[in-house]
Formats: sequence, structure tokens, C-alpha cells
Amino acid sequence: MTTVDLIFRNGIDWKAFVLSLNAVQAKNEGTELSLQSIANKGDGVVVARLNVSEDADKEKIHSEFMEIYELKLKAVEETYKAKLNAKDEQIAIYRQQNSDMKEIVSLLANRPINVEVKAIADSKTMNENRKTDIGSINLGDGATLGSVTGDNPGTVTGNQTITKSESRQTLSEAATEIQKLLKQLAETNPTATVADQQAFLNAAISPTNKQRFVKALQAGGKELFKELMDNMYINVAVAAMEGWQSGE
Repeated sequence: MTTVDLIFRNGIDWKAFVLSLNAVQAKNEGTELSLQSIANKGDGVVVARLNVSEDADKEKIHSEFMEIYELKLKAVEETYKAKLNAKDEQIAIYRQQNSDMKEIVSLLANRPINVEVKAIADSKTMNENRKTDIGSINLGDGATLGSVTGDNPGTVTGNQTITKSESRQTLSEAATEIQKLLKQLAETNPTATVADQQAFLNAAISPTNKQRFVKALQAGGKELFKELMDNMYINVAVAAMEGWQSGE
């Protein structure tokens, strides 16, 4: 991976930033983009660094992002004006409060590159070498598992329910990463709204991981994912996963 630096001289509007990142990702299909870090240089200057593929056209991505950001920023400001019914001075104050990057800088600086994932052991795991032929089983949330024959297809209990170890492990990984991010955000920004939490997850989790997590959710089901989440984060996490699934 290589990087693209985006320099903002009047702070960052987080909502406009995330909308722009999604739009550039859509225009450059096949090029993976993710947020690496954000640095507050003082005097309103903020530098956001993006990870991009080595073969990506960095100048094109930089130009597209800044152009789209200006358009999104204007749209967001119009929304602020309608909500606040304020003068330009009030809008400037609102933007300054909205773009206070101290919490985000602290959060990203303390975030490890590699997230350690500990899979939750299934207490009902059967013999790994047992060969089982199971019929079509409805896993809930619209997911259906077809006929499977082979070594360790999953855990089969007396009532013919199955736990797919691979899907469970990936959902456990998703729960671990999402909870870690939300806990860190809560520590540095206790007043973050649900929208702020989802916007941060959208920017911090790479498109590749989003796809992996969605596939695991489709196979394992929403209820399994809820079992792996702390109660206080269930609603935000499920909403984020459903947004990725629908492409929002």
C-alpha cells in the first residue's frame, strides 16, 4: 500500500469527509481506500492520510477527493444553515466545534495496526474428523446453508441446528474490532452521537473487512452477531453492518 495526503486548512467536516471518501471509492472501483491517520497541525490545518493501492493514480485520487469534498461541504453547510437558521458567524462556530480533531487524533494515534482476535470457543464442538451429511438448513436472516458433506462442516446438535465455525470466527473478529473502536471513541469523545459513531466506523474499517464481515453476517445470522457484542454497542454495530450490506 502507498499513501495520499489530504491537507485541510480550515478543519475537517467529518460528515463531508466520509461522504467524499465513499464517493471517491465508488469512482475508483478496484482501488482500495482507507483512512490511515489524521494529524492536527494547529491553526486549523489538518492532514488526513489515506492508504491506497500501489498501482493507484494518486494525483487523480487527490484531485477527485478535494473536488468532491468542496461540493459535499457546501451541501452540509446548507443543511447547517437550515437547521440553525443562523448567520455566517454562527456557522463558522458550528464547523469549528464539529471539526475539533483532538479526540480523533488521540484515538488514531493509539490504535494498533494489527488487531488481535480471539475466537470464541464453541462449547458444543464435536469431533473434528466426523463426516456429516446435512440437508438444507435455514440459518435465519434470509441465509440458508445447503447440503454439506465433509470433515468438520460445523457443529450439529440434536435439534439439527448448525454453527459454522468460519462464520462465527469472522463475526467474532468483527465484534472485537467494532467494540474496540467504539470503546476508544467513547473514551476520547463521550458525547459522540450515533451518527458520529457510525461515521467513524465507516472511515476506520477498510472496505475489504466490511465485505468479509457482511458475508459472515449473511451466513451466520444477525442473532449470532448480537450474541458476540456487548449490549451497549449492539444497535450501532448492527446498523453499521446492515448499512455495509445495503451498500450505504
